[in-house]
Amino acid sequence: DAAVAVAFALGVCEPNASGLGGGGFMTAYNMKTKQSVFVDFREVAPASATPDMWQVDEHGAVVGGEKGEGGKSICVPGEVAGLCHIQEKFGRLSLEEVVAPAIRLAEEGVVISPVLYKDLMDNRKKLERFAEPGNPYLNEYVPGDRLKNPDLASTMAAIAREGPQVFYTGRLAKAIVHSINSHGGDFTLSDMADFQVKESTPLRGFYRGYEILS
Repeated sequence: DAAVAVAFALGVCEPNASGLGGGGFMTAYNMKTKQSVFVDFREVAPASATPDMWQVDEHGAVVGGEKGEGGKSICVPGEVAGLCHIQEKFGRLSLEEVVAPAIRLAEEGVVISPVLYKDLMDNRKKLERFAEPGNPYLNEYVPGDRLKNPDLASTMAAIAREGPQVFYTGRLAKAIVHSINSHGGDFTLSDMADFQVKESTPLRGFYRGYEILS
């Protein structure tokens, strides 16, 4: 419960390092069953992705930074599916309960740290290049200001109420696909709907008497 709550909250407090558009993984140990599991919800490329999707120059470098910026650089996000999967399978509280603190933070705002401020300034031109209406990260801030994100709060509230399907097959999925493709991507609704969380047995190793799982 705590891990999922913190993961959602990090997307509000540290949007420079975390968020619903990303992905992740978790190695967990169940004390009752004495079993460990590796949960993989890293992002995956859309079905249209190919090795030659980017234009390269004579040195083999991708032209225009498209490999790291814009619609072609985007993968299908796995964080929402992964966190909801973890909460349903391992948590005790409801999804609404664990997402509530993050929603409150997005509504009431978080104090902009010097680190977040620097990242906002360093990426200002990139944010402007791919701007969407109402993007709160484009407002004028100084360290110590409060950053509010009502759209993110609304998105998380929908996920909390309706589950991950609203993000992968519902109105949010349509908005995501439209936005990515408007910036040069080639996504379909099937790319979003087909995302799957994977579970596997963790890799095991030993070091100085300790068993390491990863």
